[in-house]
Amino acid sequence: MNLAKSEKARFRLLEYQKRWVEDNSRLKIAVKARQIGYSFAATLRAVLKCLEGKTTWILLSKGERQSRLLMEKVQEHVQACGAVARWQESGFFEGTSARQLEARFGNGSVIYALPANPETARGYSGNVTLDEFAFHADAGKIYAALFPSITRGYSMEIISTPNGTQGKFYELAKAAGLTEGIEEWKSRETEAGSQESEVRMAGADSRQPTPRLYDFTSQRWSGHWCDVYEAARQGLRLNLAELRAGSDDETTWQQEYCCAFISLAENFISPELLAACLSAEASADCPTHLLASAHGEGRAATSEFYLGIDVGRKHDRTVFWVDETEGQGEEAEAMSVARVARVMERAPFAEQLEAARELLGARRADGRVLIRRAAIDATGIGAMLAETLEREFAPRVEGVNFTNAVKEDLAFRTRRRMEAGLTRLPDAREIRRAFSAVKKMVTASGHFRFDAARTEAGHADEFWAKALADWARGTRSARQWHQGFLAGGAVVDASVFLETARGIKEWSSGVVE
Repeated sequence: MNLAKSEKARFRLLEYQKRWVEDNSRLKIAVKARQIGYSFAATLRAVLKCLEGKTTWILLSKGERQSRLLMEKVQEHVQACGAVARWQESGFFEGTSARQLEARFGNGSVIYALPANPETARGYSGNVTLDEFAFHADAGKIYAALFPSITRGYSMEIISTPNGTQGKFYELAKAAGLTEGIEEWKSRETEAGSQESEVRMAGADSRQPTPRLYDFTSQRWSGHWCDVYEAARQGLRLNLAELRAGSDDETTWQQEYCCAFISLAENFISPELLAACLSAEASADCPTHLLASAHGEGRAATSEFYLGIDVGRKHDRTVFWVDETEGQGEEAEAMSVARVARVMERAPFAEQLEAARELLGARRADGRVLIRRAAIDATGIGAMLAETLEREFAPRVEGVNFTNAVKEDLAFRTRRRMEAGLTRLPDAREIRRAFSAVKKMVTASGHFRFDAARTEAGHADEFWAKALADWARGTRSARQWHQGFLAGGAVVDASVFLETARGIKEWSSGVVE
């Protein structure tokens, strides 16, 4: 009995979803657009197979939040089928913080949903679904750890949006014939297509398009492919013209909606490196008054905060980036966790100055200043703001002129810390886009030049603000070295130390005599 077909009446599936649910190939891979219902189909298939007979199904997502969303879909499918399952949450292994979600059925079947991790993945055997696999950190290691899980007749199913022409997902999609020769089959953004989509948005569903299914096969993989145009043509209700108008980044549109694998070889921050640094521990909107106390008195007392400000006015945005660094001092191995990534769009300088004063003037409960050091873009329009802040908060503030050499130092410093696993970034679309937008180019003289396309979404502003925070953490201005040392955030002039030292010497000499 084909349970998927018998239950089909309960679910309104589009043709590309039906094809996925009914494809029983042991190795399946789908290149698909964002938010077109593949996760819905993948979790439905897992539930139907678990109801059909005793089996184990493992759903791996990029992170714990995504794995919970998948299990919520599983719960919806179980309820829609009128089935009963027992839900459970537990840790992977003793001493770990990651969580595993379980759905256990009366016939002995079980579905596990967990965040992707090479180590925890090794402990399971069963059917495997890798959701948004192109965005998994350590995707190659995860694949190597999981593939043996399907040895005894189980299946592996991979679905994802493209994420550049590198990584394990791209390698597998290429093996399945899903990265080349697609153009002649793809639906294009035509006037007729847009009108058809708008008709469906208006509720006129009488004209159902004839399904056009793509059967990409290879010796190993059963390939599925569906971009946003094909999804709309097969009945997905959306407004293509509105979506297209709302996407201000051509690379994002091509990859996220058109299933195009865009070469990111020139990207300074690779997608895999960026994915490895994204963390739920980081935040972009922690209020200033909570920064010193949000993580407990013990940690707050030994943490240091560093501020980077990338200045914009008419064309670019101003970004205030605050990192919390564990431990005191400037140890190279200290972990930095983002706490604030505040964006100000076309704000007057007076408002930008007030925002900077709020951060730099904040103090902890013991009276120490909150921001140990800050670096601000002093190039062009940032010069006035930098000079004002340097004058008011010297020597904690340093203006940085963005010459090519300085930008190279800033960019490589931040990337080295990311590669060393010492950076935690908020998993936010704007931040991912900014870090992905930085390009490294080689000039005719052989030097590096760093730049990013200027769009309405910015000019990689978050990246440069973060880089300035790293600069503030790892450098001292010449003025600070000349003036002396920081004590509780206040400058102590070197002459004070010299005078004190002379007094001690004179006193000790008198005692000896």
